[in-house]
Amino acid sequence: MISLYRYKILVVLSFDVFLSIFSTFISYSVRNEAIERIYVSNLYLINEYHAVTMSDMNVYIINILVFIPIFFYFGIYRSIIKYTTVNSLLVIVFSCFLTSCILLLLSSVTIQIDDFKNIPRSIAIAQPAIFCLLVILTRLFAVYIQNIDSKKKLSNIIIYGAGSAGLQLLNSTSQSNEYKVVAFVDDDNSKQSRTISGIKIFKPDKLEELVSKFEVTDLIVAIPSIKNVQKMDLILKLSNLKLRTSFLPSITEIVKNKISIRDIRPLNINDLLMRKIKIDDNGVQNKIKGKVILITGGGGSIGSELSIQCLKFNPKTLIIVDHSEYNLFQIENRIREIIKTDSKSINFYPILASIRDYERMDSIFQKFKPDVVYHSAAYKHVTIMENNICEAISNNVIGTYNICKLTSKYAIKNFIFVSSDKAVRPTNIMGASKRLAEKVVQSFANNNVKNSDSIFSTVRFGNVIGSSGSVIPIFNYQIKRGGPVTVSHPEITRYFMTIEEAALLILQSYTISNGGEIFVLNMGQPVKIYDLAKKMIELSGYKISEKSNNSNNDEIEIVFKGLEQGEKMHEELLINNISHPTSNENILEADEGSIDDNILESTIPEIIKFLENKAEDKLVRILENKVEGFNKN
Repeated sequence: MISLYRYKILVVLSFDVFLSIFSTFISYSVRNEAIERIYVSNLYLINEYHAVTMSDMNVYIINILVFIPIFFYFGIYRSIIKYTTVNSLLVIVFSCFLTSCILLLLSSVTIQIDDFKNIPRSIAIAQPAIFCLLVILTRLFAVYIQNIDSKKKLSNIIIYGAGSAGLQLLNSTSQSNEYKVVAFVDDDNSKQSRTISGIKIFKPDKLEELVSKFEVTDLIVAIPSIKNVQKMDLILKLSNLKLRTSFLPSITEIVKNKISIRDIRPLNINDLLMRKIKIDDNGVQNKIKGKVILITGGGGSIGSELSIQCLKFNPKTLIIVDHSEYNLFQIENRIREIIKTDSKSINFYPILASIRDYERMDSIFQKFKPDVVYHSAAYKHVTIMENNICEAISNNVIGTYNICKLTSKYAIKNFIFVSSDKAVRPTNIMGASKRLAEKVVQSFANNNVKNSDSIFSTVRFGNVIGSSGSVIPIFNYQIKRGGPVTVSHPEITRYFMTIEEAALLILQSYTISNGGEIFVLNMGQPVKIYDLAKKMIELSGYKISEKSNNSNNDEIEIVFKGLEQGEKMHEELLINNISHPTSNENILEADEGSIDDNILESTIPEIIKFLENKAEDKLVRILENKVEGFNKN
């Protein structure tokens, strides 16, 4: 049974054969300066001027036999007519030109043969030209017919930005089965009221009218050079239009000067943050270049971004330690790809290990002797840790103690501990374990001041966008499913920072650490989660539903589920609200009071003993005694 693909080729080929015959007939008619009246009698064609002989019939056959192999050789029948482009039409033109050349050659070679000697050579020029024109016209007509049919299913979109990026995006959407561009919008007065490929450019204040007139569903912002402040202003303008809003990547993200519909990305919370993070790249470069860097938890959200950002500053060796095989596999592929693409001469070692295994970590430190340790390995999911107290304390406290001890043992120059705002007056096991880990780091810093062997410091910050467990991907998932979007409480707030910002500021803190500091990253103003949920729903093209069990596909409901166990209404960054500026305006130094020297001598041995006995109640009591404001009950 013939396949659908071969059947389509056969249909197109048969039609081209008909066009070839018709082109030959027209060529004779043009040469004889008349349109022939055809009669079929005894296999001869008769017109008012002459009878077409068998040699004429041979020309019809030769024209067919010449063009078919040429068309197949150049892949004309492999191309999909629906996606005909200028390049595919040029291939047809060249194939017909080659057909003409071969026909001219044949007419010269066969001139002495009786059946061919009366054939005019002009036919070898006219027939391919006419045939080429007819083939191109039929292809364009087929594209036109298919586009008319498919336009009924397309989503009408507006492109914001009538520059080169907007034009490239328009060309890309013309090949798409999803979108139809109905208008351009641009702030430039000189462009307004003009057209691009027949599509008019409007003022921004016409957006609401255009959305209503054309039933627009999507708006794509095609301004790669747009600044964050401008982006925020634009988002505020668009928030009431109930459009799905997407952005092209920034200039630095576009490697080649070619933009397609595949480059657009939906709006995310990064676009809502008006942040101006300043990084001393030279300072970081001087500290990291040529050094051996070890990152624990390197496969996690923060650790993986730390690893990627670290590569920019050309360390000699990068060691990533993670206890998750899957996470390690993922980050290894990314790191090796970056090293290969950027032709970097960096030694890279992904190591599967747990920070709770002291002997295993000791062998790693002994082998590589790192210059800098970034300790980002931690259990951080609040609700999970509430029911796994031993695991939380074992990993977050004892794991941190192990890495600090090895840093001191091998006189590692710098140790940076990645902490959390949940460590401030914690209401949950995870936060309390992180606060106790901060105290462990401070104790090592205090002990090492006398010997000046290693510099221990801590970096504390809030929620990182895109990290595992972050509310942003949860909201995105719920919106894609049509809702409802779940929020704990209408007044709950959180600090937010992009994962790239957090990683860069952690690297920056290394350059200003002297030992014992708890650095607090400037997280900006706290964000009300309810407002965040509303904004994400609206900018995804939906309305906020006011009733439950809503059946309207254009509306999404926000449901308040109540605070979970250990969840705080408002997170804090400082224990006593006292901080001091540093050389970087985005990094503050917290004043957390005196250091508890008994932690290393008495508390840690007690924790290890209670962990061995799985004595959760005694472990909780240690947290309550050692961590300010923590009370599990």
